[in-house]
Amino acid sequence: MIILLMTFVGITAFSQEKVVTKTDDKDQLKIVYYHDNGLIHQEGFIKNNKPHGKWIAYNRKGQKVALARYNKGDKVGKWFFWKNGKLVEVDYDENEIASVKSWKKSTQVVDKF
Repeated sequence: MIILLMTFVGITAFSQEKVVTKTDDKDQLKIVYYHDNGLIHQEGFIKNNKPHGKWIAYNRKGQKVALARYNKGDKVGKWFFWKNGKLVEVDYDENEIASVKSWKKSTQVVDKF
């Protein structure tokens, strides 16, 4: 699990290109990092120089591998990691891991963000 979290946090170090876009919120920017093959590697928002809101990471084939949520830089709510056909759900409470669940392929999961 720690490896998955470190992969998501460290993902930007391996990105080829970064695009920054202004949003309607003057304190918030949309950030998109790209793999060297041109596909999106990671996308999300920065507010007051901290990750804020929903962040999504993709592998080099364009498949979603992580879905996370930040609040002013703190990890909040449910984070999801997909790897080798498995789904791992990590629940954060006050920026700390509160629980970790692994889902079987046959379990239905609703991605509601």
